[in-house]
Amino acid sequence: MGLDSVELVMAVEERFGISISDEEAQEIRTVDDMFQCVINKVTVSNRSSCLTQKAFHLLRRSAKELFNVPRDQFWPDTQLDLIIPRRSRREDWRRLQLAVGATEWPKLALSWPGVLALLALVFAIPGSVFEYSTAVLKWNVVVAGMIAFILMVIAIKAGKLVARPFEMEFRGRDQHGAGVGVRRCGPELRVIRN
Repeated sequence: MGLDSVELVMAVEERFGISISDEEAQEIRTVDDMFQCVINKVTVSNRSSCLTQKAFHLLRRSAKELFNVPRDQFWPDTQLDLIIPRRSRREDWRRLQLAVGATEWPKLALSWPGVLALLALVFAIPGSVFEYSTAVLKWNVVVAGMIAFILMVIAIKAGKLVARPFEMEFRGRDQHGAGVGVRRCGPELRVIRN
């Protein structure tokens, strides 16, 4: 087998995700031989529809059951903000995940009140402690700075817990500034059931 034949076999192996032994490669003399070898090694899928389509229909059915969304009002471009109300979004988002049986699910983003609360916690507490310790207690600036830094690290860790109730926004916006739609959510699903 010449160098060109070896490269061809390697390309076919890579393209189809198969392994062709040296003995099998020696037997390949025609295009039909290569075709038969690949056909024998590749598992052919008999799926009649695409996974994105299945995910969309599963989402639509679940949204109809959970949120009473009429079937004709649920399309790939439907904004998730219109389907899942803000007042109970965290719980409803989790219910939708469980309803479709997704093992992975897009996370909600922090809203502006959550961002402001987190910033206040991270900067106000350590800043106040630093100011108090240097002005009132007359501590060394380095010592007060180290204590403020340690408090800032603690505030960041605690802030993630404090800000969790404010995670209510769907991540991302389209090119027109509109909220995320079903199309963005659907293909990201890793669905357990078929």
